[in-house]
Amino acid sequence: MTEVLIKSVSPYAEYDGAIFSYKVTCILNNRRELIFLDEKPYDLTELIHQKVFIELTTSYIGEDMRCKYPFEGEIEYIDSIGKYFFISDYLKVVVPKEILKYSNIKLNEKKEYCFDDFILNRLDK
Repeated sequence: MTEVLIKSVSPYAEYDGAIFSYKVTCILNNRRELIFLDEKPYDLTELIHQKVFIELTTSYIGEDMRCKYPFEGEIEYIDSIGKYFFISDYLKVVVPKEILKYSNIKLNEKKEYCFDDFILNRLDK
């Protein structure tokens, strides 16, 4: 899980008065800003200016640095839960196995990786 400070929350996808997802801006512990989508939706508006623990996933990780979010870290497989993670000092992201397969990324190699989006998997207040 990654500890973040929720900075702002706004509706992202809505139809006929119903909100289906939110766009959330947060601040990591290294003071870097990050935007993720809350598709559950949890509606984090009550948590603005509070710290929470979140688990994020991504639909893209690569080594091309022409992206929104470059981060230095490594990809690890955690056997006890059967998931792949990108892990850095300030960010931990679930990386689907299929994404790794198509990107030819090697495990346990510390380098700079590129992300274009983040999606909220889980929240701990």
